[in-house]
Amino acid sequence: MHNSNLPETNPTPAIPRVLSIAGTDPSGGAGQTADLKSIAAAGGYGMSVITALVSQNTQGVQAIEEIDHGFVRKQFDSVFGDVTVDAIKIGMLGDAATVALVREALRDNPAPVVVLDPVMVSSSGHRLLEEDAEDAVRGLVADVDVITPNVPELAVLTGNDAATDYDAAVAQAQPLARENDTIVIVKGGHLSGERADNAVVHPDGRVERVSTYRIDTRNTHGTGCSLSSALATRMGLGEDAGTAVRWSTRWLHEAIENGEKLQVGDGTGFGPVDHSHRTRRLEQAASSEIWPHLRGELPEGQGYAAAPTPHLAPAGPHTRRLWDLTGQVWQEIMELPFIRGLASGRLAEDDFNFYLAQDALYLNRYSRALAELSTKAPDSAGQVMWANSAAGCIEGEAELHRSWLKGRGIEDASANPVAPSPVT
Repeated sequence: MHNSNLPETNPTPAIPRVLSIAGTDPSGGAGQTADLKSIAAAGGYGMSVITALVSQNTQGVQAIEEIDHGFVRKQFDSVFGDVTVDAIKIGMLGDAATVALVREALRDNPAPVVVLDPVMVSSSGHRLLEEDAEDAVRGLVADVDVITPNVPELAVLTGNDAATDYDAAVAQAQPLARENDTIVIVKGGHLSGERADNAVVHPDGRVERVSTYRIDTRNTHGTGCSLSSALATRMGLGEDAGTAVRWSTRWLHEAIENGEKLQVGDGTGFGPVDHSHRTRRLEQAASSEIWPHLRGELPEGQGYAAAPTPHLAPAGPHTRRLWDLTGQVWQEIMELPFIRGLASGRLAEDDFNFYLAQDALYLNRYSRALAELSTKAPDSAGQVMWANSAAGCIEGEAELHRSWLKGRGIEDASANPVAPSPVT
């Protein structure tokens, strides 16, 4: 990190205190508003210093009102004079004087993590940084730990034409990272093709590729603000840049995918992402509320899904009734991100490997349980049945897992156990 004067034993907070330095967005999709939503979603406590008042919505930027630089300085004084800051995200700065003010604030109040999103032009094409401030932002790059330019911004920072593919973008980022001793996050959203992979480019030339698929949607307003804020928060939690980018990319992909459901804007512009979708999904999965079908009759007209037609006809009316009542649960299972990714062929290999490793742990213990039942069976037929089940479990399915996981950094669960997740 650039802040070498910090104590070596800086404790990692359970809830990082993250400062957003950015402009506003009254429609809630970008700027400081998106930053605070992203910080909360990533597990942090958000604070903000406003650098400019921006009148914008899903249609674009309508007006920008500068804030007195003395008042911006007073905001810094208010935060740093009272709160320990664990991470900083820098967004819209507007002009060279504001850049200089921020550099001074960082020098006087060093934080363990500083992430710069070099906001220059909005997604609607409106300039958010004065041209004479571009050199000032280039100078700021060397003062921070991570920068997250989009492809056009990377081109401006490096004096190149905009890259047209992933490899070209990474090639532009490598000298920028090396010369400034700063990690550069290359974002693939502005590139074309099925994939929108991100890259973590280290000063020593190492590149970590973070895979993600492109989503066909207009709900991309504020994605740059959101990714950089989530990244700063995860690094404030103690994660390295690669781990933080992987978490933030996954979270943002889900937020983009579900943004249209928010129905914010008239649909002709660039709508916002759903920053809270992951939180709501996990809350629902952990709910202790009784499933409606276990409480009795499902209410009519409340959107409960019908059960699909079973491949095997129910044995009788009781079984048929049970099947019909579980339609909503069936739909929720089929909409799980893991299931959808598996069905589409877009499931990340790391996710599949994790699933198989956890399943191998389960099978190893399940086979022992079946073997124990064999010893307790009241007759020889039962003993043979349970013993064969135990053997089939550990020799069949577990072998499939071992053969797949071998060579992927995950060993046989029975010989070298992977730690079980809380769910497992």
